[in-house]
Amino acid sequence: MPFARFLLQKINAIIHPYKHTIGAPHNLLTAPGTRNIRDSMYTCTFNLKNSTIMKTKQIITQVSYVESTQDEKLDSTLILKVATGEQGKLAMIPKEELLMINAYINQIKFAGTRINVISREGDVLIPKVTAYYDGAVTEAEVFDNIEEKLNEYIMNAAFDSSVYTSKIMEVIKSAEHVTDVYIDPDESPEQGIFLACYNADGHIGSQKKIGRVMQTESGYLRQSSGKGEEESLPNFREAIKLIVDAK
Repeated sequence: MPFARFLLQKINAIIHPYKHTIGAPHNLLTAPGTRNIRDSMYTCTFNLKNSTIMKTKQIITQVSYVESTQDEKLDSTLILKVATGEQGKLAMIPKEELLMINAYINQIKFAGTRINVISREGDVLIPKVTAYYDGAVTEAEVFDNIEEKLNEYIMNAAFDSSVYTSKIMEVIKSAEHVTDVYIDPDESPEQGIFLACYNADGHIGSQKKIGRVMQTESGYLRQSSGKGEEESLPNFREAIKLIVDAK
């Protein structure tokens, strides 16, 4: 989609250190004086008398897009998925920041283009599996090893990438002392790799079992915090059942 590429170029340009021409008024500023404004990737403090930047703070650090088409409409909608923070520690962009981002997008978009910018809390990864280990170390050490591997996976995962059941099981099996990983069809509660995703209203949905693959809603993964609406969602240690491999 040509416009999507154009839009990402505009946004990616702002990822780099912000540049502003002295004496040229910024297109989002409408009143004289010094104040804070947010321009997509950055929060900037401007002095409107000479348009100098006093400080900058990066807002958007990750962005992806997908084109969504509804049957009843001829026009498609460009969905921009955004997040802030460092890789592996991504977070939702606050609503007030998102309003500024939408204002910026509305100024640069082509006439008639439908754009929806979304930012949500991270999808909660819940690996309900049985992990067999060699018995050479304590359960606590095995859990430490598994958690380390899952955190590495989350840290290195590309933004808005798909989550594969086989990949999560491979990651768990790669932990030191783990000999096998199994989804037990007879286990209760049901085993499998699950995601719990936040909706547009900021509330977490029910756990969804991944078949072969599932796309993230927020664009990134994290472990259950066990707080608020995530209180009933198990973290990695609570979700995984450990058994000493007797074979």
